[in-house]
Amino acid sequence: MHISNASDPVPRSPENGVVDGSENDWRVYEDVGFEISIDTTKSKYLKNCINSHILEVYLHGIAGTHGPEEEFKLEINRDIALMNKAEDVLKDEYGVPVSWWIEKNKGMVQQEDGSWILMDHEDDTLISYHRL
Repeated sequence: MHISNASDPVPRSPENGVVDGSENDWRVYEDVGFEISIDTTKSKYLKNCINSHILEVYLHGIAGTHGPEEEFKLEINRDIALMNKAEDVLKDEYGVPVSWWIEKNKGMVQQEDGSWILMDHEDDTLISYHRL
């Protein structure tokens, strides 16, 4: 199975040729049979002009594509915050920090249901220790 995103130029690259920076290595693309086409430009969650050759963007496209003539609608419960894990592709209105998958995840905390939310403050239930 082959999945291609309408806005991703990589699958339309030449089928074979010299690998950049190498005189001896060649790439060859083989037909793998059945193709699933997605179009993430239809997603209301993504910014315009993003790098659409990103795994998280592809997974988002698979979760919401309903065919070439249909609207984009998420059907799989996959958190949209994951798209900004290592990139800046989610629209700013969703309040998810860019490249948050780092130490302390920039305040993003995974919930029991697997979703991620911004927890940018101290928990009010924590015990406070004061210096004497």
